[in-house]
Amino acid sequence: MEEHIVLFMDFLGFKNAVANWKSQQISSLIQQLNGLANNQSQFGINSRTNGNSTNVTISSNITTFSDHIVASYPYKPNNLPEGMDQNAWEDMVLQHMQKIAAHFTIMGLDLGLLARGGLSRGDLYHNGRVVMGKAMIDAYELESKVAQYPRIAVANNITNSNRIYPDIDDKNCLEYFTEMMIALGNNAQQQGQTYISDIDNTITKLKQNMQYKKAANWCYFRENLKNAVATWP
Repeated sequence: MEEHIVLFMDFLGFKNAVANWKSQQISSLIQQLNGLANNQSQFGINSRTNGNSTNVTISSNITTFSDHIVASYPYKPNNLPEGMDQNAWEDMVLQHMQKIAAHFTIMGLDLGLLARGGLSRGDLYHNGRVVMGKAMIDAYELESKVAQYPRIAVANNITNSNRIYPDIDDKNCLEYFTEMMIALGNNAQQQGQTYISDIDNTITKLKQNMQYKKAANWCYFRENLKNAVATWP
């Protein structure tokens, strides 16, 4: 096993949601998850040393199962371009984790689901559909026990401050809303407003059915999305 940075994400309320889904919705989710896993080159990291014509590409490993996704990059790859330091590499990895998280979250929103995750660093074996190691366990526990809300909780041994922020309860989280807005393209603000309107309707229905915990999750996500839309260039 080698040290990796690992992202684990899943959809909240997936089990109850799919029980009422039509086959077309399930097929759409399967297609999108397969697309995310099979198009790993989209999230590969390309680097070029200044003054050197050599290109180095380091691909991510992405595995999906059920409603989960696991993505990983080596923490200290052996083939970094000469002159690139560890801090620059970590920053690129976190940026790509933001992109993966953004795509997964958008996928969930289009299906009426919220996403939650954990980001860890540690020993991992990740090859194809085989994923095992302490980093995987840590990422899963961050998602299931620490994050609580639809956000990505970050392990204490990942400290890049530009892409990680302390939330209102002082838990470190990965900021991915900027990458969401980028992924939405030229109509990002319009699409963001559409999501917010849909979320408002969801919150109203949940409160009418006295599902206050689910409503609170949507309220939390809505406020973060509102802020991203309002501050988008």
